Amino acid sequence: MPGQMPLYRLLLGLLLTGLSLPGYAQTETLYFDRITLEDGLPQGHIFDIHEDREGFVWFATGHGLIKYDGYRFVNHAYNPEDSTALSSNRVLSMLERADGNFWVATTGGLHLMDRIREEFTVFLPDSSIENSLGGKDVRELALGAGDTLWMATNGGLYFLPPGAKRTFSIPTCSGAEDRPSLHTVLIDRRGQLWAAGRGGIFRYDPASGCLIAFPPDPEDPEAKVNQLVRELKEDQEGHIYFTTFDGLYELDPLSGRSRRAPVPDDMPRIRVVGLYVDHENSLWIGSYDEGIIYWNRRNNTTQVFAYAPDAPYGLCNNRVYCFHQDRFRNMWIGTFNGINRINLWQRKFHFYQNAGGIDNFSNYVLRVHEDQHGGFWSNTMEGLFYSPGIGQPSKLVYPMQDVRNTMVISGFYNDLAGDKLWFWVESRGLFTYDFGARQFKLVTFDPAASSFQLVDQILPDDDHPDFLWLPTNVGLCRLHRTNLSTEWFYPQESCEAPSNRTDQTIQMSGGRMWVELTRGMSLFDKASGRFTYFPSVATDPKGPPNAGVLKIAKTEDRYVWLATGHGLCR
Repeated sequence: MPGQMPLYRLLLGLLLTGLSLPGYAQTETLYFDRITLEDGLPQGHIFDIHEDREGFVWFATGHGLIKYDGYRFVNHAYNPEDSTALSSNRVLSMLERADGNFWVATTGGLHLMDRIREEFTVFLPDSSIENSLGGKDVRELALGAGDTLWMATNGGLYFLPPGAKRTFSIPTCSGAEDRPSLHTVLIDRRGQLWAAGRGGIFRYDPASGCLIAFPPDPEDPEAKVNQLVRELKEDQEGHIYFTTFDGLYELDPLSGRSRRAPVPDDMPRIRVVGLYVDHENSLWIGSYDEGIIYWNRRNNTTQVFAYAPDAPYGLCNNRVYCFHQDRFRNMWIGTFNGINRINLWQRKFHFYQNAGGIDNFSNYVLRVHEDQHGGFWSNTMEGLFYSPGIGQPSKLVYPMQDVRNTMVISGFYNDLAGDKLWFWVESRGLFTYDFGARQFKLVTFDPAASSFQLVDQILPDDDHPDFLWLPTNVGLCRLHRTNLSTEWFYPQESCEAPSNRTDQTIQMSGGRMWVELTRGMSLFDKASGRFTYFPSVATDPKGPPNAGVLKIAKTEDRYVWLATGHGLCR
């Protein structure tokens, strides 16, 4: 165990220098990954980012549409000799359809990309049709009711009905520019369509079939909606925000009135070009030349992140166009000179100590478990500590008997019916903690618990709630949780397993369990108590893995997945 101490010190050191909770945004330090031309990125001007259903990340750039798989880039660019290529290299926006194909907006018009072949169909201009979309700059896309595609362009608002071969334009109502140059389009949760650009904000009126312009609020002279609006975004509560070179504003979707966004007093007023609402309903605000403002809506604090030449883990550039948060909570950031990425989940780490001093043995944490009451149990080298909640003081509840040996807990189980916590202490046996009586109890076994060792798991029986399963190094034990009677099942009595050791276990339907045995897997029948052994054979690619199983899990499609020393096996 002393040989492992440097690892624990390293882990604690990472937590100490790690990232605090978002509630402390003023003092935390964020570390951004960088993807630039030096990493193989074909072009550094990033206008839009999207993660597709397969997990690939796509970048709309000034030199084509780029697909990134985490290792390499594939660039789709203009090629005059290829009719299936993009008609323009300047890609501004993209939108994934339900069938997996992509709508792609460029300065050369609208394209549909076949996701399988990765080929493009361009909607070419039609001189015979008045106000045809043609080669207009298509800047942003939105999908409306009935899969109608809406487009904000430099020549106004257009839409494409599903299956149609041509687009249709939407005029403005009286009192506004005939067909304004638009930068952004949004369909809110009420189904209302908004568009904005040069000349302010417009709402589509389905009854008249035209765009209604919204002038500034006369009671708020600072609400300058008649200037260039670049972004419209709706948060999780239905508030609509828009960006201008004069800052961030909020739009009332019912009245159409706008006002300056109610940001914290210390938030600087910047020229805003990018805006994103993340999974926590916080706002990421990209500026024209001053970096990022992160507005934490939960505690109403802000933090500024800016480019610095001497900061290798900072922003690539202070001009920030776009953001996208993927399924793993990574925030991708598109700038004028490359891509940044930050893992928001890492920002959740906070450093907790059982006692003062990093070298204290109670801070070498081997395992943490949350019980049914929200309390936390930490297995340390000094003993078992308990804390009633995150950030609350912890106390030693089960000390070591011999300070020369490390206390190792091999498994925890929350017993909801009995309001108990079960856990196994290496070389000492199985214990329960009764939350009502606030008492620990050592479970007596036959044979004595000191003669065998639990292997990491305590499993409730899916078919008989009175029983628990304990895989051990001498066999599989079924324990009655009330009267504490036991029944043992030994693999070597029913199959040719090399030993009686049982390891990682998972229950299946039909009264069966998959149980890892020495050098193989077995299917255990609970009714007969017999094991069917499937040995590992190095030359059989379809057999059980020829490496130790670290964890086992099943999915809804009834597949069993094994995490092994040689990779993932199904």
